[in-house]
Amino acid sequence: MLYVTTRSSRDAFTVSRVLRESSAPEGGLFVPFRLVPLAPERGRELLDMGFARCCAEILNLFFGSKLSAWDVDFCVGKNLCKTTVMNHRIAIAELWHNQQKDFDWVVTRLSARLKDTAPEVDVPNDLVRLIVRIAALVGVFSELHRSGVLEEGQVLDVSVASDDFSQACAAWYCRYLGLPIGTILCACSSIAGSWDLMNYGQMRTDQIPADLERLIYLTLGQEEAARFGAVCASGRPYTLSETQTETLRNGLFSAVVGPRRISDIIPSVYRTNSTLLDPLSAQAYGGIQDYRAKTGEVRPTLILAEKSPGRCADAVAKAMGMSVKQLMGQFHLD
Repeated sequence: MLYVTTRSSRDAFTVSRVLRESSAPEGGLFVPFRLVPLAPERGRELLDMGFARCCAEILNLFFGSKLSAWDVDFCVGKNLCKTTVMNHRIAIAELWHNQQKDFDWVVTRLSARLKDTAPEVDVPNDLVRLIVRIAALVGVFSELHRSGVLEEGQVLDVSVASDDFSQACAAWYCRYLGLPIGTILCACSSIAGSWDLMNYGQMRTDQIPADLERLIYLTLGQEEAARFGAVCASGRPYTLSETQTETLRNGLFSAVVGPRRISDIIPSVYRTNSTLLDPLSAQAYGGIQDYRAKTGEVRPTLILAEKSPGRCADAVAKAMGMSVKQLMGQFHLD
């Protein structure tokens, strides 16, 4: 596959180039050139493959690699993904069952495998992070399908913590490829940045959420993404027309779930589901509550958990009303 950038399609870049570099000389972010949705029969095949093989197939699609399920298992271990169905038609996929209890470790290991470098010296760029997330999300849907949670023809919403747009962008790509994803729910931590843009069509540009430029490229086109880059470089506020704002949030929903509410959600979900959430997963859970309250929609919804609650022990212990030592011992969060 060849790549262009969010700001220009004049030059094409090879896989080896986009694996090594974070952006093009003109500042644009790399995006696939002419990505084609999967044929329906190919999509059904993927859902039957299982997590590791799905990850390998998607990484091969984007990077022209020749990974197998064995390669993925060897890099990151078996049983990386654990899915749990909770009350109210909500499922959570924990992607942190690895040595470091953190999905970032998975990204680093797979990035090193793709680049043929040592994991301890590898620094994955944002494109690699995005595509590993895409691969993992397809793998999660495969696990849900194989376990009977995802029925034939069923659509799932996906809720993500969206101060960083990496998960939201990955879900958008998966939906474009043909995965049965409905609305992508973006739960923000405050009324600023991404929330302002999606609700009011404007935002400050002093702090730019990761992968927002790619999302603008995917929804509003290359010319608008180039304008976004120029506005950000100038430091001016970025604004959209009413029509552009509607287009950007088509198939997306944004909500604000602040720290106090996150602290309430963590013990509440544990009491009702015996599932311990990390703060970002609790933020995504709150996004589901707001979306359903506003729209009346009750479609099954998926949360992606990328970090063990033990990696956020201080915040989780405080929310649960216990010490960090009690939390780590009671829930075996080593």
